[in-house]
Amino acid sequence: MPIYFQITPKSLPLAIESIGSSWRQEPIHRPHGYPVYHWLKTIKGAGTIAIGQQHIRLGVGQGILIPPTLPHSYDSTGTWLTQFVTFNGTLETSIASIVGTSSYLFKERFFDNHYDHFIDDTITAYETDCLKPFDAAVDCFSFLLSLSKDQAMQEQAGNSVYQDIIEPAIRKIQSTFSHELSVGQLAQELFISPQYLTRLFTKYTGKSTQDYITDYRLNKAKEYLINSPHQTISTIASKCGYSSPSRFSETFRKKNKLTPSAFRKLRGS
Repeated sequence: MPIYFQITPKSLPLAIESIGSSWRQEPIHRPHGYPVYHWLKTIKGAGTIAIGQQHIRLGVGQGILIPPTLPHSYDSTGTWLTQFVTFNGTLETSIASIVGTSSYLFKERFFDNHYDHFIDDTITAYETDCLKPFDAAVDCFSFLLSLSKDQAMQEQAGNSVYQDIIEPAIRKIQSTFSHELSVGQLAQELFISPQYLTRLFTKYTGKSTQDYITDYRLNKAKEYLINSPHQTISTIASKCGYSSPSRFSETFRKKNKLTPSAFRKLRGS
């Protein structure tokens, strides 16, 4: 199958600089890297990607996202068929904010099947004159976001700390948010200190344990405010684990810059 170049305008936020599938991958040496982000996935055979001192075997179904200007090379000992896509556009320098700042993303296993269709579907649409540039830009963003999400799930699935502590803690919060629940109580059930629990929450969720609990409760409160317009603020406060309606309203206002009543009114309920 041929390679296609710049099939969507570079003036879009995200555009396709090149794309191909069922490509017989030859050895490549790029001492200065490639100028834009590129995704490479094996569909038959296997190849080896060399990045610095690392040699990464890319077997069937495995893929790698390499950032711009990262020196690398490809090689294989037999037939190696790949599919690939490279990205540019007005927001190409912001791709790192979507996929993270790791030197590269290697996907050994996949939790999301979005990868299976994006490249082939895009090529088919282009070859049949059905490709819509703006829709393709959205698909590029969705593809990169799926990569980021899948990477996070891959890291979490292989991390015993996340599985043994963070996942049970999140389930506990989700099932008991309507009751009194302190960080100390949660830590005690997990047989760890509150300080250690908070360090882990900050590492894996970007929030402290207390902020996670509070945000979960307030998001549930928003659902009640909109979906149950006849319920009083006091009732919703109680359903979300607040024994004091005034404390609930104060916390809601600090987080959302609106009182619960104002939020309900703004949303038209």
